[in-house]
Order: sequence, then structure tokens, then C-alpha cells
Amino acid sequence: MTMKKTLIVIFILALSSCSKELPWSAEGIQTETLKARIVNTRVSIDDLGKFSWTDGDKIAVHRSVSGYETATLSVDGCFSVHLSDGEARDGYAVYPADIVSDAASLTVNLPAAYSIAKTGMGNYSPLPMIAVNDPEKDDLYFKHLGGILRLVFPGLPYETQTIIITPDKKITGNFAVEGLETDSPFIECGAEPGEDIVFTLSSPAKEKEDFVINLPLPVGTYEALTYKIYDRFGNLVAEKTQDINITVERGDGFAPGLDVSIDVSRLPLCAMLDRKGTLQVMNPLGLTIEYSLDNEIWTPFTEDISIPLNRGQRVYFRGNNKRYSTSRNTETFFKSDVKGFLFGNIMSLITPEPDDFSVLKVLEEGYNFVGMFGSPNWFSHPDLDLLLPATKLTYGCYLEMFSFSCISRIDLPATEVADYCYSGMFAYQPISLRLTHCPVKTLPAIDLADYCYYGMFRGCAFEEPPVILAKSVGYSSCGYMFANNGSLKEAPELHATSIYMSGYSHMFEGCVSLTKVPYIANISYSQSGAFSSMFRWCESLNYMKVMFSTVPNGVTGSEQENWLTSAPAANGTFVMNAAATYNPADIGIPSEGWTIETASE
Repeated sequence: MTMKKTLIVIFILALSSCSKELPWSAEGIQTETLKARIVNTRVSIDDLGKFSWTDGDKIAVHRSVSGYETATLSVDGCFSVHLSDGEARDGYAVYPADIVSDAASLTVNLPAAYSIAKTGMGNYSPLPMIAVNDPEKDDLYFKHLGGILRLVFPGLPYETQTIIITPDKKITGNFAVEGLETDSPFIECGAEPGEDIVFTLSSPAKEKEDFVINLPLPVGTYEALTYKIYDRFGNLVAEKTQDINITVERGDGFAPGLDVSIDVSRLPLCAMLDRKGTLQVMNPLGLTIEYSLDNEIWTPFTEDISIPLNRGQRVYFRGNNKRYSTSRNTETFFKSDVKGFLFGNIMSLITPEPDDFSVLKVLEEGYNFVGMFGSPNWFSHPDLDLLLPATKLTYGCYLEMFSFSCISRIDLPATEVADYCYSGMFAYQPISLRLTHCPVKTLPAIDLADYCYYGMFRGCAFEEPPVILAKSVGYSSCGYMFANNGSLKEAPELHATSIYMSGYSHMFEGCVSLTKVPYIANISYSQSGAFSSMFRWCESLNYMKVMFSTVPNGVTGSEQENWLTSAPAANGTFVMNAAATYNPADIGIPSEGWTIETASE
């Protein structure tokens, strides 16, 4: 049995008369002034459920002859109600003013559309309230007719414009106020399924923005609701049905916040252009690939294709192909003539159904996705991720996949890598658009295959590198990995203890801003050339912590293999293994100007 959460906190607001005099106007109109008793300045709801008033809030006050009049709270905290000669206040006063539907039976109408600029501020409360409008009493006590469902949207997606919420019960339209003769008037939700409630942002979200919507609910039990999020171009960017299982009673209560994060793992590979342009797909292998403009109707193609797109229009791709190239010169290639964003799950090209590609973690064929987005117009979406979820790769997968492009955010979870799999993946970016932060946080593979990180970030311009967890480095695995990055200031910690031929060769060559090498592990095995020109031209290098106990192969010898060619700086600090049996000068550390320290690890 599922436990239900009951939300029942009752707060009563009062309006008191600030003047019993009824001044007459020249037209015989009298004005009665009512003042809010609450000192706070907002009809709002805080995190504890407390309400208060603000300038500009409106109530509907019934008059004995003229019917309801809208009264607006002024800056001095007063509502002014106009009465004709011989007329008095009677019946009820209602908040918000625009929900009164039928004065005779006192029916209120809950809207199906809201402005999120107001509702979405998090403290605005459109919760219906009613007060007996007795002119013989000094106070008007407003009582709640229902409750509040607080919807917390953490980080709305980029350019969100509209949120549509559909509850499982009727909460919009006309509701008769019941229990008027008691101290607990209320409105009750309808048994029929609810209709859409539209929340519109006054301007699109510019980046991930948090919103809180206080949704008024009639009394009743609610099991679930569905929400859909659309961007300003009308694209559906998120959809979710969530069980809420709550009972709402008179007063105020908050349901748990909703998680509006988008499950990108079930979203096919998608491209969106920043302005009107054309997306081209080169298909030299004649593979059957499908595209869709709505993620519902799919069009297959087996040849090269050009797809015209308006600004913000999405195009989705899927396929049922094990590989998308057989060599470096046969790759399927995506190109745009204007700036474009990439997001979704790349595995939709391997198998087309979300139930399948959302859980697919293995690339079985080699050369997959080689150079696929090697165009300078591809960028990461400001909010949605491009997923490369494979944890096991085969020969050449991802080779130069984003070379010449500007993909700035990606997760690479593969722990089993193969020869050439990441080689040149982010290399050769346009000079004016070079990546200023590393697109990858961690490279988790422990055993590096030959050439797998070769030139991976060559020519980038970020200051901090990714975390590298490798313990064994294959032939040229990290060769030229960060070469010619003029902005890199600190090398990653290098924990590998086994380095094969050319494993670290030219790894940081030309990193003229590199000042710190925080850790290089003690080497149990290395081959000749393993460190060849590793720090060549790193002229700013002034700190190294190197745990070699003996001088490994490739650190001394010919100039070609000298790992500190043209480096380091004139002054610095070298931390060496306390058990080391060599002199720092033996591996290129200047004998003068450098401070030598020791450490056990």
C-alpha cells in the first residue's frame, strides 16, 4: 500500500477597516477604504506557507447593487471600494479578483494559463481565497479554498519558453464554492482527467534557470501529473509523467519538487542550427540512415543529403548500422554551413529504438564515427549533452571525431580502449575558437592501447587538463596529446608505471605556459623513447614532482630522447623520490637555480 502525504496548513489573512467614514463624491459615489492587516508587503507564499500582500494585488469585493468590483492594493496598503448612493458591501470578497465566475451561486473559475514571470518567481501565490464581506464588521477574514502544489524546476533547459502541466484531475474551469455557511469553505477537484495548464515565460531562459511554480489546487487527492517543456521555437525538449500521490486539504502545502532534467540517453542524436542554414550528411558507404524533424515521422536516405533548417529547428538522426566508416576516408560526415549545436545519444545511429540505444554501451566494429563532426561549425549545446556512452571501444573509434570543431563538453566513460580510438579527437580547432576549457573531465581507462590518446587535444587552449587514470601506457599512447597548447599551466598527474616506446613522447611539446608537473609516478618498466621530447619547449616549467627511483629509459641519452629539450626555466623546484639513486642533473634539471626537495610519494 502506498502512503499518501497529506498537506494541511491553514493560514488566515485579515483586512481591517482603516476608516469608518464614507465620504461622498459629487456624483454621489462613496468610497470605503479597507486596509490589509498583515504588515508584510506581498500576497505571496514563503517556504513556511505564510501569506502577505503587495502593492498592485487585486481582490473582488461584492456590492449590494453593482455586483463585484475589483479593488487594487495601493502603495499605502489600502484597497478602495466604490459604492453608489444607498449601496453597501455585502456577500463576499474574493482573491484573486479575476476568478469570480458567477456571483449568484458564487462559482470561481481557475485559469488554464499563467505568466511564469509572475507565477514562476516562487513566492507569488494565486491560491483562491474568500472572505465574508459583512459591512457591520471591521474585519474581512480571507480563507483558503484549496491548496498549493509547489513545483520546483531546477535548471530549466536553455531557451525554455513554455511549460504545460496536465494533472490527473480537473483543476481548471468553474468550481462551486462549498461550505460557505461554515468556517471552512472549499472547492473540490473534478473526478474527470485534468486539462492542460499552460505557463508561459515572459522571455526565454537564457541559460539554466531555476523556477518555482505555485500551482493552485482544489481540495482532493492527486496521483500523478505530466509536464512538457517547449523552447521558444516550439520544440518539445522534455516530457515526463510523475507520480505525486498527495491529498490536498484547505490551507497550504507543498509537494516535493519535480526533477525536470532531460533523459538525454533516450534522445536520438540531434542537431539544431543557430540561424537559418543547411545541414549536409555525406554518406559514402550508402548506409540506410533516417532523419526526423519531430522525432516521430522518419525519412530514410542512403545517399548524400542536404536538409534546410530554420533557426532553432531540430533534426534527429537514427540508424541500424554497426559502423559508420571502414577507414579514415570512408566516414559518414555531418556538416553545417552555419553554427550548429549537437546533443542526444550517438548510439541512436547504431540501433534506432530508445529502449535499445539508451542502454547500449559497446561499440563492436572498428572505425566507428571517425571524423563524423570534423567541421568548424559544430558546438556543444548550452544545456543538453551529446552522449558517447560506450564503455568498450574497438579499433579507431572516435578517431578525429571532433577535429576542427568546437565541441566543448563531453563525457568519455570508456574503460576498455583500443588502438587509435581517441587519436586527434579534439585537435586542429580554428585559431579563434580554440577550446579554453578541457571538454573532458576524466579519462578513466587504466590500460592505454597504442596511439589511443595520440594528439587528442593538440592545439587546444585550455589551462587545466583532464584527470588521467592510466597505469599502463602503450606505444605512442599519449604522444603529442597536449602539444602546442599555449595556455596549459599545469600537467595532469601521471600515475602510469609502465611506459612503452614513445608512450609520452612530445606529450606537452610547445606548452609554453606550462609551469607545474604535479606528479609522475615511479616507473617499473619503460622502453627507449618513452619520454622523448615530453616537455620540449616548455620554457616556463618551474615545478616538477618526479618519483623515479632510478633513471628510466628515454629520459637520458641523445637530444632526440631528452625529455626536457629547451626546458625548464632558470629557477624552480624539483621534488624527487627520497630513495632515488640518481642526480637531478642526470635527467635535465639545472644544477644551479633549482631547489631540490625529496618526498616518499
